[in-house]
Amino acid sequence: MKKIIFLISLICSLSASAANFKIHRNDSLVLKYIDSVNYYIDSLDIQEPCYVLAQAILESQWFQCKNCTWENNNMFGFRAKSGKYMKFKSWQECVIYYDNWQKKRYFKYKKLHKNGDYIGFLIWCKYAESKRYSDDIRKIHKWINKNWNKC
Repeated sequence: MKKIIFLISLICSLSASAANFKIHRNDSLVLKYIDSVNYYIDSLDIQEPCYVLAQAILESQWFQCKNCTWENNNMFGFRAKSGKYMKFKSWQECVIYYDNWQKKRYFKYKKLHKNGDYIGFLIWCKYAESKRYSDDIRKIHKWINKNWNKC
């Protein structure tokens, strides 16, 4: 219950891009989904897993986005060269795609920016295209670290 209250309070405090969604599923399902995604991210040894989980939460509107999460299994909002959202067979396949995407870029970034943080990486590789996105990721990351206790 405590996690649900924190989840609702965070949702209310986020900017419009992250907070204006309607809950299509119950909160316990969302929390189970967060737990499953977090576990899978950890199993792949992805860098900065709490930030990656925060990205998945933000991009998928807390795993409520029908077109990305439930129909296309695209919780990170990846787009093809055509500009259309990519479709994955499963959400696990999407996380593996993220892992490969990150591996191609992250260590190059860290080589160039030894003290750079993950938000800096997302800006550098043009994933985070606005300050608002970066701020929302930071807010969700803070919630994860404070309330989730699994990152």
